[in-house]
Amino acid sequence: MNRHQRRKDEAAKRKSQDENAASSENAKSVVDYDALFAQGKAFCDEGEFDKALEIFAGILRIKPDHFPSIEGMGIVMGCKGKPERAQKYFEVIVEHQPDYAVAHSNLGEVLMRLDHFEKAEAHIKKAYDLDPDNFEHVLQYAEITMAKGDLDKARVLYTDAMQKEPEKVGPLCRFISNIHKVKDISDEYYQKLLAFENEFEKDFDEHSDELNLLYSAKAKALNDMGEYDDAFNSQMKSSEIKRKQFEYSPHDTEAEFNSLKRYFTPGVIEKYRNLACESDKPVFIVGMPRSGTTLLEQILHSHSKIVGIGESAKFVDLITSHGVMPKENGERFPYHEDGFKAEEPMLPEQIGQAYVDYITERAPNAERIVNKAITNVAYVVLQKMLLPNARFIHIRRNPLDSAMSTYFQNFRTTSQPYSYDMRELGLQYYYYYDLFEYLETLFDDGAMLEVRYEDLINDFDHQA
Repeated sequence: MNRHQRRKDEAAKRKSQDENAASSENAKSVVDYDALFAQGKAFCDEGEFDKALEIFAGILRIKPDHFPSIEGMGIVMGCKGKPERAQKYFEVIVEHQPDYAVAHSNLGEVLMRLDHFEKAEAHIKKAYDLDPDNFEHVLQYAEITMAKGDLDKARVLYTDAMQKEPEKVGPLCRFISNIHKVKDISDEYYQKLLAFENEFEKDFDEHSDELNLLYSAKAKALNDMGEYDDAFNSQMKSSEIKRKQFEYSPHDTEAEFNSLKRYFTPGVIEKYRNLACESDKPVFIVGMPRSGTTLLEQILHSHSKIVGIGESAKFVDLITSHGVMPKENGERFPYHEDGFKAEEPMLPEQIGQAYVDYITERAPNAERIVNKAITNVAYVVLQKMLLPNARFIHIRRNPLDSAMSTYFQNFRTTSQPYSYDMRELGLQYYYYYDLFEYLETLFDDGAMLEVRYEDLINDFDHQA
């Protein structure tokens, strides 16, 4: 090729690049971000989080500083059970919009879920200070105040929220569910609850969300009064409403757990033996919801050299977002969809160290750091494989007691989708213990400490 031809080709290439750049800039200028964001928000409101995520992420690829989409990403991550990732998005919003009360509220919420109570309280109080007339901020402040054990102040805040929005049932329901003990049917707050119930039931479909909260609060009130059959019936009404709000099949859980059993074999465990992180800092508590995991963490946390970090999803996030997990025994890794591409890919042997780095940053002076995430059972083999010196404690509770306690929890998210139907709850227990019995065969003797909730309650000093 002669010099003249090369110059012509280079000129044509530059022209093409200039035209592509111009086309890209034009594309950016014609995108209606508000319309796209509204579409993503609508998907988010409808619980279509993956579709919302696709839209928000698409906007941010073109316009990285589109703050409504950054906030939307945080909300979606929170709803998908990834509070650490939600935290990062909300921190960006707070940094750029420090007087935006909702951003502080959102950040405080995820920090509370991560058991960063001091930081959570600071942001929740900031939201309250910026917008004290917003009853949601008042409620949030009440709840973290209650979590700290200041019941008198929490009662004042709940009362303030009810006075600010007397026509809304939410503050009343949370007050009864969380702090107020109903002694008899003449209780003024219980009577207000009945008045709301009579009004809302005139148009059930219009007020189904309010009735979901109301029936659950009424169940707690009836339980306070010793009316246990009526309490169960009221909770059943609440659960039936909640169960209709999302799709879930227990057979999906069965398939997921069976896939885990096929993927993890003794040979796979042995494969990573020399690639693992040797730290002995991590402690994982494993158990079903309402089985005593919180009590167990509190006991451990009371030791001067042990720190509990609550239900941290960091290990799960590292695996599901960054982990490059190869096929094993002809099976793809159960928590990676076909075509999965890791964000900032990490090899399995890097994940254990990344988790240790994270928890060490959370509690730099602790010798042992406790994580009680409910999701631990599905990842316990990976945790053992990549962190062979970690400690594992499995807590069991009488299945009926644990199931009933779970059923009476009106969880804010659908992270425990089986908890609103007694049959599905029973199946979840069966699948859980079937998986757990298999997983125990992959552990060395003594690697998993077994604790019974009833023994902990009845012989506390000895068990502790």
